[in-house]
Amino acid sequence: MNDLKNKNNFTKGTVGSLLLIVFFVGIIILYYSMLYSETRSRMIVEGEVRAVSSAEQIDRYLTKGIDTISLVAYTLDDMINDNVPEATIHDYMVKQGSAVQNMVPECKDGLYGYINGKYIDSYDWEWTPDDDFNPIDRPWYIEAKANFGRVVVVNPYIDAKTGQTIITLVKTLGDAKSVIAMDVHMEHVQSIIDDLSRQNGADLIMILSGDYSVVAHTDKSEIGNNYLKEDGSLGSAVIDAYRSVDTASFSVYHNEVEYIVYTKALENGWLCASVIDTTPVYAKLRIPLILTTMVTIIFVAGVLIILMVANKRSVEAEKLEKSTEMALAANRAKTGFLTNMSNELKSPIHTILETNGRIIHRNEETDMDACSDNIKNAGNALVCISNDIMDYALLESGRLEINEVEYELRPLLEDMEDFVRNMTEKKGISLKTGFDRSLPCVLEGDVARLRQIITNLLTNAVKYTESGGVTFSVVRIPASGDPDDVVLQVSVIDTGGGIGPEDIKKLTEGFEYYENNSDQYKSHAGFELLITRALLEKMGAALRIESEPGNGTHMSFSLRQHMVNTEPIGDMRDRTK
Repeated sequence: MNDLKNKNNFTKGTVGSLLLIVFFVGIIILYYSMLYSETRSRMIVEGEVRAVSSAEQIDRYLTKGIDTISLVAYTLDDMINDNVPEATIHDYMVKQGSAVQNMVPECKDGLYGYINGKYIDSYDWEWTPDDDFNPIDRPWYIEAKANFGRVVVVNPYIDAKTGQTIITLVKTLGDAKSVIAMDVHMEHVQSIIDDLSRQNGADLIMILSGDYSVVAHTDKSEIGNNYLKEDGSLGSAVIDAYRSVDTASFSVYHNEVEYIVYTKALENGWLCASVIDTTPVYAKLRIPLILTTMVTIIFVAGVLIILMVANKRSVEAEKLEKSTEMALAANRAKTGFLTNMSNELKSPIHTILETNGRIIHRNEETDMDACSDNIKNAGNALVCISNDIMDYALLESGRLEINEVEYELRPLLEDMEDFVRNMTEKKGISLKTGFDRSLPCVLEGDVARLRQIITNLLTNAVKYTESGGVTFSVVRIPASGDPDDVVLQVSVIDTGGGIGPEDIKKLTEGFEYYENNSDQYKSHAGFELLITRALLEKMGAALRIESEPGNGTHMSFSLRQHMVNTEPIGDMRDRTK
């Protein structure tokens, strides 16, 4: 009683400690989740500020160039409509080129274009185009024609002479054939990015053109790359995520690192993206989590150690008591086994002695046959009991062997049918048999042990069936794996008194018998079924028992055998009597 109380106290203490631990862990997780969410929101706001600030400054910068080229295009449209000579148009472009350079310092080369079918520029230095130079094949002309009526920002390119990034602003004139353009160096755009990066500590700020080419970047080596055509870079990961979401902010995972990205579209179709590496920020959050976790683990370990030490004696006492109880139960079971086996042996011995006395006192010929049968049956019973004891001893010592040989299945089934029919006729109960006609005629296996197993099941069924009958069937089941194997499903059903759940367990445990209350005698079935179960396990099968008190018993097993001759046994009802 004290041990049970100690055990309950230990259980209650453990449960209480676990609940306390779960509570604190829940608080820690909740706090960390809130801190994580707040930190993430703050990073998104910071990214938004950088992206919006960059976009506004770049939009203002580009708007100056767009307004300038729009004004020049308006004047040129009037000159073309008035059929002004080419020389006059060239003079105007030279003057306006100088004005444009003053208004937009990054426009260092002035104006150029394709007007009235000829290439004209305002350069103050002599430039002679190559013989194969054709303005209408240049990207600036093609982009302008494709976007008639508005100023277009042509994708950037790297100047071969200066190594600087240059964009081109172009506009188609009113005649739908002529195009005016000017080149703008991107130093100012890059300086905007650099200033914001220094001021706000941004990890990355990038400006991308309409086809996702890099116009400006915190890392200048990325300028000119096209992230839509790249694989494996952080920029390509950002673009892949951007194209798959419909929000301005999102997360990107690259090389096992999480980045938070905020994007802002520019008026000319460009894209500004602010990229923040979350690793250093989240690392600061993990420190209190790790420390708290370590403290919790130490606390849990301390509580459990205290509880374990406090209940060590009670646990050891409980184990000792349990071991003692198991030893006593095993001894009682063995004692009961020997007692029942003694009773089993007495019955045939008494039959032999009684019959022998009758032979001595009577010498009538008619009585001699009966006496001889009694002695024969009693002797056979002794042999069976002796064989069962020997088999059990071999099983216990692990020395029982399975001897597989070729055998004919039909003669075995005929013998078993004759055997059980003889017993059922003597007892006055019915027999039903059912043998699958597709069963193969020759198999390989331990036929002696198979015969012993079936005999035990049939004998047990007839022995405890007082009315009704016994059903004996064998059917074929396809074997998985090897097509040359077959599974025999053997089933024996009786209409006897049945067995309760607890007695079914006893029937398959060592040294256990059960009391059949309806017949008021002790059963030898426990030992027979113990042998049967052990033999089936040795042969790779298992004994199944289904029964309820008053509803009979169904015993069956499925045994895998190798097919030597697949010819079917045919209809057993056609056998010769």
